[in-house]
Amino acid sequence: MPPGPSVAEAPRATVAAATPNEAASAVTHVVAKGETLTVIAKRYKVGVADLLKVNKITDERKLQIGQTLTIPTTAKPAETPHP
Repeated sequence: MPPGPSVAEAPRATVAAATPNEAASAVTHVVAKGETLTVIAKRYKVGVADLLKVNKITDERKLQIGQTLTIPTTAKPAETPHP
């Protein structure tokens, strides 16, 4: 039986390198139970219309728990007070 492929011949995953601007602008949010677009928009200080547009959402009532939303690049999460 011939030897298996060497490490150099093994398939590799290709990862595109992000520029510093792309890395800084890649803000996402995973929707949790009870969250609405209004709540998320307030948290990141963006408009609901911006979230709808960036995420191509046509019906905000169809937001799903676990759904990943892209947050517009100028957004920064608001600090949540600790109890």
